[in-house]
Amino acid sequence: MKYIFAMPLIAGVMLATGQFFMKRLAISIPTGAGILDLIVMIFTTRDTYVFLIVNLAASLVYVASLRYLSVGTVLALSFVMMMSTALLLDVFVNHTTVSTRNIFGFAFAVFAVLLIADRTNVG
Repeated sequence: MKYIFAMPLIAGVMLATGQFFMKRLAISIPTGAGILDLIVMIFTTRDTYVFLIVNLAASLVYVASLRYLSVGTVLALSFVMMMSTALLLDVFVNHTTVSTRNIFGFAFAVFAVLLIADRTNVG
């Protein structure tokens, strides 16, 4: 019960990690591939199964955190953590640069979480 706020944060990290693996799958699909080739590739690629497992685990953690926290708080915390994890994955794995738009988006998301937490009397 002491670390209950960590559960939505963990769910956010797992959701962003699943998104990363789905992006890797999408990039690996050859241009002009037929429907049958696309279906075969989706079911034979390891990235698909990593995406499914990570998202299933994230869903379980998300639902478990709903038992103790409000829907708004869980959604806001997991969204901000998912966004920051995706940004960090882009910077460190894809070697992109952080733009002003990324920084403002993160700041607005954190501000939204603070407003939601204040509204629900969580903090």
